[in-house]
Amino acid sequence: MAKFDITDWSDFVRGVANPKDEETMRQLLAPTDPDAAETTKVVESLRRVANVGLADAENPVPAHAVRIAKTIASSRQPLDRRDQRQSMRRRLRCRVTFDSLLQPAPAGTRDLDRSHRTMVFEADSYRVDLRLEHELEPRSAVAVGQVTQPDEQQDPLAKIPVLVFAGQDEIDRTLTSRFGEFHFEGLPRQPLDLCLLIGEDFVELPLDLENSQTEEVGR
Repeated sequence: MAKFDITDWSDFVRGVANPKDEETMRQLLAPTDPDAAETTKVVESLRRVANVGLADAENPVPAHAVRIAKTIASSRQPLDRRDQRQSMRRRLRCRVTFDSLLQPAPAGTRDLDRSHRTMVFEADSYRVDLRLEHELEPRSAVAVGQVTQPDEQQDPLAKIPVLVFAGQDEIDRTLTSRFGEFHFEGLPRQPLDLCLLIGEDFVELPLDLENSQTEEVGR
């Protein structure tokens, strides 16, 4: 009599087994079969797993979980901050050219919500526009940004690795979109470093999400 593996029985409990094999599989579950008891245990276990899967399918996956899963899948290998600093040819000096908490918005721009913080960083030919928003529940922050090269006539900086560090610990990462944009949610309200790996350049931005002070990088 034909034997079936766990994949075949999984298809059986989900009702997608090969019709030619289904009748044979039912016979293996009949009490007259000497192995029916053991086979029935396997089938019942698979049915419980299938039922859990069906129940989960009714609940939509949170957007942040999808984003994290895509980021993990797109990352080729772990990036160590110290190794990157040593291997990059240029560690660019970064300066803050605008901070909504420290100076008024330029004439002609929209009035900024003081619960949000807008910053502009510049390093060599790169510009990073960043918007920080504080969340109360849970007590965390959101960072939305875009990296561009205003003086360069080239395509947007797409698929640039953007990493967030707390000290030497990497706490999150993503890749820029085709427009050079990136987005982080649930960041801890503490001093962090946002690092961009652009070709052979290493750009590091200080983010003190607890206080409003800014400072230059690369001193």
